[in-house]
Amino acid sequence: MAPMMMQMMKEKNVPSWLDTLRTAKELGNVRVLACAMTADLMGLDKDSFEDVVDDIVGVGEFVDSAKDAKITLFI
Repeated sequence: MAPMMMQMMKEKNVPSWLDTLRTAKELGNVRVLACAMTADLMGLDKDSFEDVVDDIVGVGEFVDSAKDAKITLFI
């Protein structure tokens, strides 16, 4: 399913999720936080993620940092 979706996005000139996040970070105060539990389960560290990821945090730290945000997007 993912390859088909990527092909459709390319055909319709829709930017990739990575390009979209990079653009968002260039335009404003955007932070990308990876889930610590998922990273731990998969044996990943910060270097395993794309360069748009600012940090790996647990749910408590995420909620604390997101509570004052104007917009929070959880993917």
